[in-house]
Amino acid sequence: MLDSIFIGMSGLQGYSRGLKVIANNTANMNTPGFKSSSLQFSDMFYSGSATNGSATNFGQIGHGLNTNGTSLNFKQGDLRQTGNPLDLAMDGDGLFTLKDSSGKLFYTKAGQFEFNSDGVLVNRADGSKVMGRDSNGQLTELSVKGARSNPAKATSSIKFIGNLSSTASNQSVGSVKVI
Repeated sequence: MLDSIFIGMSGLQGYSRGLKVIANNTANMNTPGFKSSSLQFSDMFYSGSATNGSATNFGQIGHGLNTNGTSLNFKQGDLRQTGNPLDLAMDGDGLFTLKDSSGKLFYTKAGQFEFNSDGVLVNRADGSKVMGRDSNGQLTELSVKGARSNPAKATSSIKFIGNLSSTASNQSVGSVKVI
């Protein structure tokens, strides 16, 4: 009698763990870079014998349900526009390599980046540095520090150069878009 109660309880516990995994997947479905997981189930057996009337069966006897753990789904997710020009996504296999302030490397699918005040590409969430490979194949931080760039500014004047027809009363210039 107690064995059958234990078998039923192990099934309910497995069902409860499965609902927790589903709840986590649902709660994080809009989190950038989130990878869903699934729970792995297995049968619990123990060796022994069972008596069925006058015959004895030796071997494995069912003892309930077991949950082995979760496995992450690393399949390609949806690519979405965010409006931030520095938000990146991996198309296919791959992970971004990040380095935190203590020097520890970790990997992520979330690609919400920005440049910090030093010109280093960092993760917007925690400020960890985005790493890439240099020409020697070594991991290095991605930086625009020292790169020559001109800040944007509005155009103040336009100069057209060319010959005008002496016989035409009107002149037009094509392919010029003024905003």
